[in-house]
Amino acid sequence: AWTSRWVESKHKPDYGRFILTAGKFYGDAEKDKGLQTSQDARFYALSARFEPFSNRERTLVLQFTVKHEQGIDCGGGYVKLFPASLDQQDMHGDSPYNIMFGGCLSCPPPSSRRALFSPFFSSNFILGHPFYSSL
Repeated sequence: AWTSRWVESKHKPDYGRFILTAGKFYGDAEKDKGLQTSQDARFYALSARFEPFSNRERTLVLQFTVKHEQGIDCGGGYVKLFPASLDQQDMHGDSPYNIMFGGCLSCPPPSSRRALFSPFFSSNFILGHPFYSSL
């Protein structure tokens, strides 16, 4: 089960819950399953540990895929790479992290994608790649 690898934070009792589903649109109902947010207008906090690694002199690629099935007035989705010291049960928006990236959808100002590398920088960077401007 996905819950043996992923930990939902208990920091706030009103965090939204994740479910395992292929969603409304899929090619194969079993093969296309993924984690989905199950409640509108909620914050979510989910984490999974991975084995220590080194990318010394190699490129590090972090990516995620999002399938939005409903119209979104304002929302966002971010991935954060946390230090190993993270208390997964108490993870929250102010938990220290090393890398954060993702984006806001239809929120003022216009939709944007942001990347933040902490503790190296103290501000967000709006990514201006042409791909993002077409979203």
